[in-house]
Amino acid sequence: MNLYDIEFDGLLGRRKKDTGENPEAEKTEKKDKKSSLREQLGDVIREKRRSFCLGISGVFRAEKESETTILGYIRGKVKIGDKCYLTDPGKRFFEPIRMKVTGIWVNGIENEAAENHQIEISMKCIDSEQEYDPDIDLRVGAVVYLGEVTPQEIFTEYLNSIGAEYVVRRDLNLSQEEQERFSLSDAREIWYYFHCFYKDDVRSDKLDVLKLQYRRKHVRRLTMHKLFAMDYVYCIFGKNTGEPYMFQESFDEGSDKYGNLLRDIILFPETHMYRAKRRYKSPNYNFVKIQNGPEGDGIYQFVCDTIRNKGIRKIRIFDELTAFTAEEIRKYRKPAKKE
Repeated sequence: MNLYDIEFDGLLGRRKKDTGENPEAEKTEKKDKKSSLREQLGDVIREKRRSFCLGISGVFRAEKESETTILGYIRGKVKIGDKCYLTDPGKRFFEPIRMKVTGIWVNGIENEAAENHQIEISMKCIDSEQEYDPDIDLRVGAVVYLGEVTPQEIFTEYLNSIGAEYVVRRDLNLSQEEQERFSLSDAREIWYYFHCFYKDDVRSDKLDVLKLQYRRKHVRRLTMHKLFAMDYVYCIFGKNTGEPYMFQESFDEGSDKYGNLLRDIILFPETHMYRAKRRYKSPNYNFVKIQNGPEGDGIYQFVCDTIRNKGIRKIRIFDELTAFTAEEIRKYRKPAKKE
């Protein structure tokens, strides 16, 4: 062996001994650093992917004039300083307004963050492009969200908020001002929620039964008023016929015979367009806008003409659970305008 090699090895040995270096300790330290970096990177990725969604169930004025406090159940995690979005599935679904979270309270105690809990949040608008009026845009049913939240998740929060407030908590005891502020979508979804909530309800008290029947009739009438007051709605047409598509329901006549209950047409507001495209996605369908026109009776005349010319049985508002009979339409009287 070369003397140089022997001396070199010896020097290395002495250097390690003198400096107290430990190869195993170095490996452990490097491993810990890598693990720490991975955890930090994971935290960064999780923070970027963090999302939340909250359907507003109550609105209160905050101490600062520029801020408003809302109440709701947060799904996901929210932090003070979050820049999020406010949307209203009942009126302006695809025109979100940028907002900033300025305060969070859980059970009345101020917090820096909250996750999957009933909370209060104070917010202010930071959007310079969208028009914002807290008295109009912050209302029961509006939704605050952040991150990768789907339209269906937003709509579910909207439905649960208005259903819990107006059907479950208030039992359709609505003020005139609230009814005037409702959109067609609001009225339709409250009717839908009412139907689902009381579907299996059996009441023995005659007064309760009468009250339930009255409120069911009232929400139907409210939805009809909203339908015929819209600037426009959409109707599902057949591509081949260029006319309203007739939806049928089959029924069992017994002895292996089946018949069809003719014929229903479907109308819906623009806020339901994305749901309509998912549910009624046959290539045979077209979505045609029906304008109310300058006289304000275009939708009503369209429905009456279709009843008369096609002999339709019902007019569905998006689906069969919220539908008017042709007889109800014939008896409709437009509400008198206030002076």
